[in-house]
Amino acid sequence: MKDPSNLISDLRRAMIKGDLPPWRAEAALLDKGVKSPIHFYLAALTRKAYIEEISGEKFCHLHVMERPYIQPWRCPKDDIIYNLEAQEKDLTCTVCRSSLKPYKGSELSYAPLVASYVAGLEDYISYCGQVTVKGEVNKDFINLTSMGPGMSAIGLARGCFLVNRWGGAEVQVEPLATTARCMGHIFADPGVRHKAQEIIQANLDKLKAIVNEGMAKVGAQVGEVVFDTGALGSDHFLYVCFYADLPEYRGHGEISWSVGQAREMADSILRKAGVDFKLSVIAQGYDGDYKPSPSNKRGRRASAQVRVPVKEMEDFLGKSVDRFLAFNEMDRLGVEKLGWFYHTGMGAEVISGLYKATRVNPRMPMTTCLERIYAHVEGNDLVYGVELPTVEVGVWSSIEGGIPPIGREVMRIMGITNTREFCANLAAQVMAGEFNLACEIVRGKLYTKGVKRLY
Repeated sequence: MKDPSNLISDLRRAMIKGDLPPWRAEAALLDKGVKSPIHFYLAALTRKAYIEEISGEKFCHLHVMERPYIQPWRCPKDDIIYNLEAQEKDLTCTVCRSSLKPYKGSELSYAPLVASYVAGLEDYISYCGQVTVKGEVNKDFINLTSMGPGMSAIGLARGCFLVNRWGGAEVQVEPLATTARCMGHIFADPGVRHKAQEIIQANLDKLKAIVNEGMAKVGAQVGEVVFDTGALGSDHFLYVCFYADLPEYRGHGEISWSVGQAREMADSILRKAGVDFKLSVIAQGYDGDYKPSPSNKRGRRASAQVRVPVKEMEDFLGKSVDRFLAFNEMDRLGVEKLGWFYHTGMGAEVISGLYKATRVNPRMPMTTCLERIYAHVEGNDLVYGVELPTVEVGVWSSIEGGIPPIGREVMRIMGITNTREFCANLAAQVMAGEFNLACEIVRGKLYTKGVKRLY
């Protein structure tokens, strides 16, 4: 085709003016006579140019692939339809290993790989709209997440559009995260255990000083020390758990080594005092590390909510707001009936996508994907919100490992400069995604016969 630069410029300007939603670039290109599947590539280039203009940043480590779309294939033996990325080279059936044939069925010959707004060498980095946050963080963010091939990127972009329409997301972010490590001792007698606890308590300042020395590397210090006990048969347990406040870094490796050194000092002090113990260990079960427990203190709490006038919400839904509230209650109760205690809906996809895109913590724990959704009427407004009880993140590189170039680039384009901004953006994205999903389900726009599925 002829040089598309003028066409890309025209669409980019339309996006800047607000006349063209970025997720509708494919349709606009088809209307202008661009043939499929070339329009997917040009749409991705257009969004890339749009993102660079609104962010003021140039992409250095991310690029747009020449074939950012999905192509359908069929196994002639099993009649299975595969929707593979257009650049896929392995065209064999994963069931019987037969060679796949191009699918020429009644569905579209090509379907968009929606996530390839901007694509890296390994992951699809999706443009997921922009979101305005206010409250404890006041900022506009450009959302880039690693969502994978699918419609979630569009759903999240639409959710952010709705949230922005009604004033943006009100966010709350705890100023500090918390990390924990627990030293434990096993004694043969509860009286000896009690004496040991008194001795450790009397020497607690020395033990805290050792931990603080190690935690100083990541700008943290011990905020609390908790003593607890337990028993099983003839074994009597003593827990001494150190909690440290983290302003920016992750710091969980630092507290592990530091509490390990404190445990060695405690052992020496107990031996000198003639207190015998059966075993001295790091009691990993008590510290809340990676465990979905109400006492889990790892990470920081973040929340976001949006306020929508009830009348506007009912006009948008086409039904009473009570039906929207009932749907959310139905979901909440369904989670409880399954024996879980937090909702993990679209949020788990958004959260893992942002962690993966920014590379801030490649070992993201399951507990980070916990969320609580709430909705209620307050005066004349519907309040819809999401609470993330334990967001574990340290944006800045630390001695646990630096953030690689793609992660730094994603954060730079997004406008994230510190941990509080990361948490605020994450909470706002999760809330927007869940809000859009709930609205579309209640409006009957999802999972219905009349909605054409592209892949």
